[in-house]
Amino acid sequence: MVKEPTRGDSQGYFKEFFLANPTVVLSLLYLYITAIGMLYSAVLYGRFGINVFDYSEIGDFLLAAFKNPVAFLSGVLLAAVGAALLYYRAVVVRKNLQQEEMFDQARIQAQHQALQKVEDMEESAKESYRQGVQKYLDQQQEARQRFLQRERLRTVIFAITIVVTSVFTSFVLPYYSAGKTASSIKAGETPSVDVRYRSFKGSAGQVAVPGLRLIGATQKAAFFYNVDHKHTLVVPQSQIVSIEVPEQD
Repeated sequence: MVKEPTRGDSQGYFKEFFLANPTVVLSLLYLYITAIGMLYSAVLYGRFGINVFDYSEIGDFLLAAFKNPVAFLSGVLLAAVGAALLYYRAVVVRKNLQQEEMFDQARIQAQHQALQKVEDMEESAKESYRQGVQKYLDQQQEARQRFLQRERLRTVIFAITIVVTSVFTSFVLPYYSAGKTASSIKAGETPSVDVRYRSFKGSAGQVAVPGLRLIGATQKAAFFYNVDHKHTLVVPQSQIVSIEVPEQD
C-alpha cells in the first residue's frame, strides 16, 4: 500500500525545519513578540489619548517585547499550544494511517479468503457466498467513509483551535492586559513617583510634580498620569531632571 507522503510527514517536516533553521524560527518568534508588545503599548497609551508611535524610535519597537511581560506570555502560550496541537495532530495522523492500513488489510484478506473458499464450493453456493463477501466489503467501505468523515471533522476542529488560539494570544490577551493596566493607573493603584523636570529645554527653572503615576517611556519622552487632576503629562527625556519613588507605607 502506498501512503500519502504529506499526511504522516507534516510533523517531521516542521521538526526538521526548526532544527535546520533555528535562527529563522527564533527571529520569527521575536518579531511576533515584538508585534504583541507594540499592540500592548498602542492600547495602553491610547487609553490616555496618546499616540505612542508619534513619540517612538526604532529602538522602542525593538525593545517593545522586553518592556511588556504580556508579550512574552503571549509568545510562550502560543508556542506551547502550537506544540501541543502539533503533537496531537501527529498522534492522530499515525492512528489514521494505522486505521487505513487495517481497512486495506481486512479487504485484501477477505478477497483472498473468498477466492480460496469459492474454488471448493459447489456452483449453486458460489453466488450466495460472493454476495456475502460483497456485503462484508460494502460494510467495510461504509466504516471507512465514517472514519474519513471523522478525520475531516478533526481537521476542521484542529484548524479552528489554531485560529482561536492565535487570535486570543495575539489580540485578546494584550488588549485585555493593557486595558487592565490603564484602569489600575487611572484608579491610583500603581506606585506613585515624584517627577522633577525643566520647564523647557535648556532652561534652569525646574518644576516638581509629586504623586504622578508612571505610564511608560520611550527614547523621546516619559508619560505620567495625574490621578487628582485626571490628566496626562508628557515630558521629553531631555528635560527630565529626576524621577523619585517615594517610600511606600
